[in-house]
Amino acid sequence: MAFNPIIASNGIPVTPEDGNEIFLLSRGGISFSVEARETGKFSGSGTLFLTSHSIFFVAQKITTQRGLQFISFRLPIANITEEKFNQPIFSANNLSGKCSPVVVGSTSDFSFKFKFNNGGCGTFLPIFFMSMERGRQNSQRFAQEVVNNGIANGAFVDPNDPTVIFVEQPTRAQVQPVL
Repeated sequence: MAFNPIIASNGIPVTPEDGNEIFLLSRGGISFSVEARETGKFSGSGTLFLTSHSIFFVAQKITTQRGLQFISFRLPIANITEEKFNQPIFSANNLSGKCSPVVVGSTSDFSFKFKFNNGGCGTFLPIFFMSMERGRQNSQRFAQEVVNNGIANGAFVDPNDPTVIFVEQPTRAQVQPVL
C-alpha cells in the first residue's frame, strides 16, 4: 500500500513511466476506509481506479486526518488478500479485504473497504475479480493482454453501474503530477 501516491491535476493517479501498468476502469461515488494498528483509520469519499497492478483511491478533496493530509491511497493487487464483495441488507454494497504493507516499519495488514454509494456493480465486479486472478498470476502478462485485446471487447454491461471502462490509456500529457 502507498499513502498519498502522486495524483495528476485531472485527478488520475500517476503510474510508473515504464508503461506496464494499464488503467482498466474508474468508479466514482465511492466511500473508502483503510485502517492498520500502527496508523489508525483514514477515510474519504471519491473515485476508485483499477489498473492491471493496483487499486487506487482518490478523494474528492484533501482532508487532514491523524495530523496528515489525506488525498489518495494505492493498494497493490499482489498484496491484497481476503477480498470479499458484501451485500448488506441496510447499507451499500461494498468490497472489503486486507493488504499487506510494502513499507518498512509497518507490521500489521491494512483492512480496507470500498463502499459503492451510487448504482450497481455488474460491470465492476467481473473486471475486478478477473484482474485480481490474473494480476496475481502474472501482472506483466495481464497488462500486455489488456493492451493487445482490449478490456472492453467483452460484454460487461449493467445500466445501473456507473463504472467507466478505459478503452484508451491517459497520455503523459494528460497526466501531469500536481506540484
